Amino acid sequence: MRQLPGHLDLADVAASESVAEFATRRIETVAAVHGRTLLTPVHIAAPGVAYVVLDSGDAEHDTFVTLVRRPDIHDVIPEFDHWRVLAVGDPVPPNEIALA
Repeated sequence: MRQLPGHLDLADVAASESVAEFATRRIETVAAVHGRTLLTPVHIAAPGVAYVVLDSGDAEHDTFVTLVRRPDIHDVIPEFDHWRVLAVGDPVPPNEIALA
């Protein structure tokens, strides 16, 4: 499967519908998340949808990560509890997400 350098396979961290986009935008995606720390606790926006904000050191460049819970997907790392990254950038509204 496609892999980010020095990281897990994309399929182990990304929602299946996002894998191709993350692979295509690999450099941009890595730049948006590399070396960043959580700025906010996880915010549950709706059942199966959550957001985190990664700190860039400059509020204008903080990165939103939209997470979705996919219980049907096997976890390579049990602590992930079936959560996968759907989007990096602007938050995706829950009503625009097809939940499994």
